[in-house]
Amino acid sequence: MTLVVSRTIGPQLIILADTRVTEHHVRLPRDRGVIKTTLLSPQASISFSNSPELAARDIRAFRDQYQSDFTFREAVDFFEISSRNTDNQYFLAFLAPLRAVKIVAGKAEKSIGQQSWLGDFEAYHRFREYQTNERLGPDLWEATTWSHQLIPRERRRSFSKLLSSFVQTLRDADIDSAGDFYSVMASVGSEFRYVDLASFFFDSDPHGNPITPTSGESLDYKFSVVTPMETGTNACAFYYPHANQGYLFYSPEAALVADQCAIYDGSDNVTFSEFCRAKTGVEFVNFVVGHQPSQSK
Repeated sequence: MTLVVSRTIGPQLIILADTRVTEHHVRLPRDRGVIKTTLLSPQASISFSNSPELAARDIRAFRDQYQSDFTFREAVDFFEISSRNTDNQYFLAFLAPLRAVKIVAGKAEKSIGQQSWLGDFEAYHRFREYQTNERLGPDLWEATTWSHQLIPRERRRSFSKLLSSFVQTLRDADIDSAGDFYSVMASVGSEFRYVDLASFFFDSDPHGNPITPTSGESLDYKFSVVTPMETGTNACAFYYPHANQGYLFYSPEAALVADQCAIYDGSDNVTFSEFCRAKTGVEFVNFVVGHQPSQSK
């Protein structure tokens, strides 16, 4: 299944989505995941739930029919038909002006409000519990940072709460329908951009190796979200600094679902950003933050 959550924070629309893919209620390895928010153009994005294969097929058909010249109404009409035929759910968002619509069972909802979601109800219900403090998890606020050119400081608190609640849900062992990595899409001026994030690593031995956390943090979710610098590129990558390993999800062609995965193991003596550039042809933003390992005495 899937969990996609969209929320309007001030003038910005933020869209979060997990990458997990399941077959017959069994979760596949994380490298079989998919980036579930796709840029149809720098000014239009679509998120989906249910079948990634059918979503990829119909997004390709939409691109073949319209290229980059389409209206909001044409996109809504097209994906209403797709949803009706496939039982997929979609969240369409356009800029200049900002317009968004949720499509379920072949019908577009007239109003989505400040917050909307797609996917598994149990996962969204758990997300709401974390969001409203009905359920508490480890404090992630001090563990993650991002580019303030994309999410300004005045929206830090609201975005941090949204992101923390989403990540807590993906970490939750009781929720199998959503998990693995997550992508963050944001409207930035007149364009949609994937947001790059980085995690703090507080606990390491004198040699820099991770040890059992003392702060309640989960090392499994301490990865950086690495994103393209070029707008309109459907790609998102995830990097574990301690292990020097990464996963790059990308689309071989423009405006298609990023469902190809290349795994980086650090063995070719190139940086992860160089690895991503070699696979996609564009530069990636990758910043990693953390404490220096303590020195043995």
